[in-house]
Amino acid sequence: MSLSLRQPNVFLNCGYRTIQQLLDLCPSLKHLVIVDCRDIERLSHPTLEYLDIWRDFSGNGLDGMARTRLPSFSKQHLPSLRKTRLLHGFLRDWLGDSKRLPMLVPPDFVGDKDVEWIYPGVHVMHSTTVMRRLPSLGSSNSDGERK
Repeated sequence: MSLSLRQPNVFLNCGYRTIQQLLDLCPSLKHLVIVDCRDIERLSHPTLEYLDIWRDFSGNGLDGMARTRLPSFSKQHLPSLRKTRLLHGFLRDWLGDSKRLPMLVPPDFVGDKDVEWIYPGVHVMHSTTVMRRLPSLGSSNSDGERK
């Protein structure tokens, strides 16, 4: 069973408690897709194997790299967790229907090597922990926004 919480404005004060209440209602959940929120490391669930987190990667240099760091999850809180993946917020906006991307490209899609592909006008890179848009020709920043 998968659950995708795709609209960040649905929860005015999104924090782990809001998401935790939903997790508690899904005892067989295997794959969760959420928008990044405060205290995400405190989530707890016995069967969750895959966690996808939509996150904006704006910024260059160290600031931009800090946004690609994965949260640290305790085995006590998520004992079945096999993989956490960050999804570039640009891809959410580009697709329009963000719930499709984590299903089209499931968390176990990539092995040990990075995979890249090009859609018309969008260059995508998927590593073991991050799926993001890469700058294309004529693109100037890490979000892929054109000058």
